[in-house]
Amino acid sequence: MEKKYRVNSLSLGYSLIEDRIQWLSHISENEYVTAWVTRRFLMRMVPKISHWLVQSSTVPGKKAQPVKAQSAARNIVQFQHEMAQKEVPVTKEKKSDKVQVDEFVVASINLTPKDKDIVLYLMSNRNDEGKFEKTIGMRMSPPHLHRILGELMSIAKKAEWSLDNPLTEASISQQSVVH
Repeated sequence: MEKKYRVNSLSLGYSLIEDRIQWLSHISENEYVTAWVTRRFLMRMVPKISHWLVQSSTVPGKKAQPVKAQSAARNIVQFQHEMAQKEVPVTKEKKSDKVQVDEFVVASINLTPKDKDIVLYLMSNRNDEGKFEKTIGMRMSPPHLHRILGELMSIAKKAEWSLDNPLTEASISQQSVVH
C-alpha cells in the first residue's frame, strides 16, 4: 500500500548512531515522519538538486548562447544560494512530544515546479507493483530549497562526510565549461 504525506515543516539533524541524516517531516501539529538520508544517497542528491536549480534558473539569451548562459546561470544560482543562507530563517527545534507515525530510508527524490514554487518529493523504495511505498511531498520557494541544501551540506560537514557543495564559489569556479 502506497503512503503519501504532505509536509508542513521539517527538521534536519544527524544521528551519530545511525550515521545518517534524520529528516523529520512534520505532517501535523503532533505527528512527523522520519526520512533517513544516507551519505551515499546525499552524494547523489546534492548534484541533482544543484543541477535542477541551475537548469530552472531564468537567464536572458539562454537558448541563443547556451555556454555563456549556462555559466551565467551558475553564477546567478550561486548568488541565490548565498543569499538564501543569510535570509531564509532557521529555527532550532526544542525537544517536543510529537509522535513519529512512519519512517523510511530515502531511495529517490524528485523536483517538480509548481507555479513559482518547487515541490520536493522524497521517496522510499518501490513495492512489487513498481510504486514508491512511501512519499513525502514538500512545497517550497527556491530560496527555501537553497537553504535546505545548505543545511544538508552543513550537517554533512559536521559528520565529516567530505562532500563539497556544488553551489559554493569555489566549486563553481572549478567547474569547467566544454566548448
